Order: sequence, then structure tokens, then C-alpha cells
Amino acid sequence: MIKTTDSLEEILQTARAELRKGGAQKRHPFHTAVLSTSGEKGAESRWVVFRKLTELNSLLVFTDWRSTKIEELQC
Repeated sequence: MIKTTDSLEEILQTARAELRKGGAQKRHPFHTAVLSTSGEKGAESRWVVFRKLTELNSLLVFTDWRSTKIEELQC
């Protein structure tokens, strides 16, 4: 039987599980993500490598520290 509804908690649990897999598995669709920032030129989007979902539900991502997105993220 196909399940047609999920509770919000079930959806969140599924999302967290997939994010954990994305951080651990190179070939998982969530292993790379697009991070968007707003700078002098307006919005810019770039690829980052997703590494981990923390216990506080924050996303840990890796990128090249020389990238301009690092400067744009520093407030």
C-alpha cells in the first residue's frame, strides 16, 4: 500500500537521514549542494561539498577558502 501522507516529524526525520547519508556517501545526491550568497553584484550561487549534519541541525560544508563566497559570508 502506498502511503499518501506523512507527519511533519516523519518528513523531518527522513530529511535528516538523507542529509546524514549525503555527508557520508560521495555518490549520494545530497553530497554536493548549491550555496547562494548576496554580494555587491547581487545574488551568486556556487557549489559546495556537504560534509555533515550537526547535532544542532546545522550544515557543515567544505569549499576552497580562496573563494569569493568566503568573503561574502563574513559579516
